[in-house]
Amino acid sequence: AYVSAETPTEKQTIGATWLVERLIVLLWALMKVELPPPNKQADPVLFMDLVPPFSNDSASDFLRTAVRRSEDELLEMAEELLQFHWRARDAELHSRPMPADVDPEIIQERHHAINWIVGYGGLAWDEITTDT
Repeated sequence: AYVSAETPTEKQTIGATWLVERLIVLLWALMKVELPPPNKQADPVLFMDLVPPFSNDSASDFLRTAVRRSEDELLEMAEELLQFHWRARDAELHSRPMPADVDPEIIQERHHAINWIVGYGGLAWDEITTDT
């Protein structure tokens, strides 16, 4: 809805911004990008260069060149994102300063995406949880 809207609403813009953090993990899993640090938002302009129909590549070229990371790499990233998310939640729960190296909103979105990729609980995309 955001991409096809002539004038996206503020709510659509905010939602799309956070979905970028999920999409960056999907592209990372396909070896298309490196993940930004967990306290730095992904640049949405990056997707214009990589993701059809915005990029110059066709969908078939995109899929042909996608290489899924190994199960070990994916599980390692799932654990890393879980730990970052735990540190953020722990700070919130105990009214401590947020660790400087993590943004809780960024990490929650990335945690969601990696959990889906590794098949966390066998849940569908919209049902994935980010338990810590």
